[in-house]
Amino acid sequence: MAPPSAHPVGIADPARPSCGRAPELQTWAECFRPAGYLQALRLSLVGDGRRQAQPQRSVTSAVRLVRGATAGAVLHRRGTSPLPGLGEDDLLAPLSPVLDVARSRMEEGLVFATFLWPRGGAHAPNGHTRVTVLSCPDAAPAGVLGAVVLSPAGDLRGLTPRELEVLGLLVDGCTNQEIARALVVAPRTVAAHLEHVLVKLDASTRTLAAVRAEREGLLVPSLPSPCRS
Repeated sequence: MAPPSAHPVGIADPARPSCGRAPELQTWAECFRPAGYLQALRLSLVGDGRRQAQPQRSVTSAVRLVRGATAGAVLHRRGTSPLPGLGEDDLLAPLSPVLDVARSRMEEGLVFATFLWPRGGAHAPNGHTRVTVLSCPDAAPAGVLGAVVLSPAGDLRGLTPRELEVLGLLVDGCTNQEIARALVVAPRTVAAHLEHVLVKLDASTRTLAAVRAEREGLLVPSLPSPCRS
């Protein structure tokens, strides 16, 4: 049992109406499935000056919650610290854009978020990594935002790196013209990508494609978004 001073991270709270922006996200099971969650994650974050994260149970037990987790970090307002039991990764290094996106998700008030990140550049020559973001509750020690965990990307539904980029911008609410400007391509190229995306996601509309992409974590985020103020 956790000590009275422990603060749970990423607990699935049925009282909260949603863990994402899309209206189709109705259950916690749907939200946690893309990252391989089989049960709720609980970590103790200790505000002892070092602000290190320590597992409530064994480290091995915590790591198993994200299938194939390879690296992780605790995110603070002024930096990061290692997540015990997991390795290090350049994607979690200081000034990494992955951490910027994770911070933005936490600051939006999301308890849980998952997205993809391209390895080796925008066109993902080395494939994609899944990033799972777990926010701290309001009672967490001052300055502690939550945890960021990396794991294999999983099933991408045959989507190409460019189509994943388009999906990320679609979820952000971009029009075809805005997506074209952001990716420096012609609008007709964007339309062709979207046609392929709709087929691969078995979606009849852009809205449904965006909902399914966010629910399944099938998007590469852009920060800052060209379509959000």
